[in-house]
Amino acid sequence: MAEALSTPGRPAGWIEEATGFWRAMPDKPLFFSLFIVWVIFFHFLGNSTFGYVDTPSLFGWWLWVNTRGLDDAGAWEAFKRILSADEAYAWFVPFVVMGLLWWNRRALMDLPKQTWWPASVLLVFALLVHILGYIVQQTRVSIVAFFAGLYGLTGLVWGARWLKATFFPHFLFLFCVPMATLSEKIGSQWVWRKQSWVSTLLKMEPASGSPRAGINMKWRQPAADSEV
Repeated sequence: MAEALSTPGRPAGWIEEATGFWRAMPDKPLFFSLFIVWVIFFHFLGNSTFGYVDTPSLFGWWLWVNTRGLDDAGAWEAFKRILSADEAYAWFVPFVVMGLLWWNRRALMDLPKQTWWPASVLLVFALLVHILGYIVQQTRVSIVAFFAGLYGLTGLVWGARWLKATFFPHFLFLFCVPMATLSEKIGSQWVWRKQSWVSTLLKMEPASGSPRAGINMKWRQPAADSEV
């Protein structure tokens, strides 16, 4: 294995190292088959909220939330929308994850790898989380479920030690969950509730004859009711 990575006087190029890393990963057809099935599932049954964008795809929803859609945009306009988004860093998270895995490639290559069926529990858990998010129409929950399931797939194919060694890189995928729009929604709801409470308070007047008018309040009755 060391010969594939370096030679006594000359370090191996990154192509040779990438080839050695690729060869050190067993059961690649199994992993990519499961990965494709997982992606297809979330593409067709990933989103249940059609108020923002009319698509069942989790990835289509994520793209719209981060760019407000690219259907009517040219190449340059699409590029500007991607980089001007509040959470444009999410586009770079997969590259950061792959960079960390590449940085730790020698340790990952030396890990004993084998099919580990207990990881299917994590996969089932991710599926249940997605079903919950699908029912309550919270696509962000489904995004978390997608990455949790992807993490479980790697453990299913390559074992528990792989899960332990790659936990932190996979954890960074949480930064792909769009939270800016959620905070805006929560903030707007809070402001609306506060304005509603203030407007309700301003429509109240002191109860007649009350010595503590600032405490005892009653609803102002409409003029028609006062004449009855």
